[in-house]
Amino acid sequence: MHISWDTEYKIIEARRILEIALQFQPTIDLNFPDQRRVNNPFCRCNTCHLPELQQAQGLNQLADGVSPSRFNAWNFQTLKNHETIEYRQPTWQATSKGTKEWVGFVISFIHATLAVASTHGWNALIRIADN
Repeated sequence: MHISWDTEYKIIEARRILEIALQFQPTIDLNFPDQRRVNNPFCRCNTCHLPELQQAQGLNQLADGVSPSRFNAWNFQTLKNHETIEYRQPTWQATSKGTKEWVGFVISFIHATLAVASTHGWNALIRIADN
């Protein structure tokens, strides 16, 4: 699932999304079976140090620092070419209900994260990118 938003403050907001994602990852993980969160080579946990995160000068540095490959729960590599963040952790869904629930979760998560950021004057519009 790819997430994109229209704003001139993309680096600031991408940092905020990552900070909140890392903070809540242990809680989010509780919704997944072990094979989707423990030693999964296609969906690794994002690891980074927050000081390094804050020092990133652009989207490329941010992406390389927090997801060196695309195989992370929150794939920031897609910021470099598509200006999207890919959320890879949900398992394959057999029903439209399950798919809608995960789309709803991600939209709500990003919206809440950017709403916090908007208290600092950042205005974001979220849309699900075709991909």
